[in-house]
Amino acid sequence: MPGGTNGFALPGPPGGSCSAVVYADGGVSLTITVSGGALALSVPNRQGPSAGLACPYFASAAAVEPCQTSTSSSVSVQVVSPSTVELVIPPRTTAPRTSLAGGGNEDLALVTWVPGSDLGPASSGNLGFAAIAECALPQSESSTCNQVLSLAQQAFGQPTVFGY
Repeated sequence: MPGGTNGFALPGPPGGSCSAVVYADGGVSLTITVSGGALALSVPNRQGPSAGLACPYFASAAAVEPCQTSTSSSVSVQVVSPSTVELVIPPRTTAPRTSLAGGGNEDLALVTWVPGSDLGPASSGNLGFAAIAECALPQSESSTCNQVLSLAQQAFGQPTVFGY
């Protein structure tokens, strides 16, 4: 199911309910809810503060915006590159800054953080960019999760190693 705004699209299985929020600063949040699961994509304005999304997983983001950084020991956090981590969150388990975790499905998430020095000087107010893509669908929809996270990887320009 395509749903998109500001150039972003989020594919999903048929019969889903789409919602999108475009924030005044240009940030975007897309969600597709289906029977038994959901997909979500959160992309703040590249020029705005978004370190809060990444601070639990990247020390440089926590330096910009301190936050609670502890995660459950059952959450798998895999560092894919200096700017990308992948989370595998078991059913009924939560993880910081994820919106879909805690439900009955495994939540797969791709978190990207690009410090401000890579996008422009911090003195111009550009402290960095973070984005999160999540998929918490039943196992029968694993191909949809694979597609969503692959598209996010391409959009964020970061590698992914999820293997399903």
